[in-house]
Amino acid sequence: MCRRTIASQMKRRKADVEKADLKNKQNMLLHRIQAWRKVQSIYIPCAVSLLETLQSPDAETASLHPESIPLFLPSSLPRQHREKGCLPGIINKEIRLRQAQAEDALHNVRRSLRLRQGLIHYKHIHIEGSGQKANTRATSLLLHFQERLNQHVECYHVACTALQTLDPGGSWSLTLRALNASDVRGPGKDDNGPATDVRGRQISQKKRQQGQASNGRYEMSWIWRTVRLDGRDVTKSTATQVEVNDSKLYF
Repeated sequence: MCRRTIASQMKRRKADVEKADLKNKQNMLLHRIQAWRKVQSIYIPCAVSLLETLQSPDAETASLHPESIPLFLPSSLPRQHREKGCLPGIINKEIRLRQAQAEDALHNVRRSLRLRQGLIHYKHIHIEGSGQKANTRATSLLLHFQERLNQHVECYHVACTALQTLDPGGSWSLTLRALNASDVRGPGKDDNGPATDVRGRQISQKKRQQGQASNGRYEMSWIWRTVRLDGRDVTKSTATQVEVNDSKLYF
């Protein structure tokens, strides 16, 4: 369960069933935060004084929106609190946690890009010209995958910000670089680009030709040149292909 996922779902219009499911997720998240507070008082004692600031008239409102409750991990504490108010080894544990979080988020970014590219191509070949209903459904699904991609990018940014706070210039920075909007692309050039964008709007022939002309100078984004030690990003995963096939059935 991800706090960012719940926060994202709160912004959308929801049916009654979705509202009930979201409320259950919020309750589960609140129980986990309450369990974390008991452990936190032992390993991060300085957080106890900070938690007292949450005991305000707004605390009841915060319990209704647990995704907005601060966790007070070492990376979010002031430097003097972090250096004197945490037990030895806690900071290193968060560094390892954040590095794994960033690597997983980057893997999910690549996976989402592969999914989006495959679905856009499928829509271009099989859906365009088949009627407004089919195009609307395909566009809705593509926007859903775009939202998931945005969540993974945000998760990566949060993890790297924490790493920069706890271990600036550490070994993690050799593979986990700053992720700009221009880096979220790929996995490769497309010589036969789709005639429509994600929202189904027509792309002019001139723009398509300009895009094709630039392929000779195409430079792969750094996210595709960074490989984890386990090598799971070297080739397209089976899970990604299965999800693409399931999405085609929805089309």
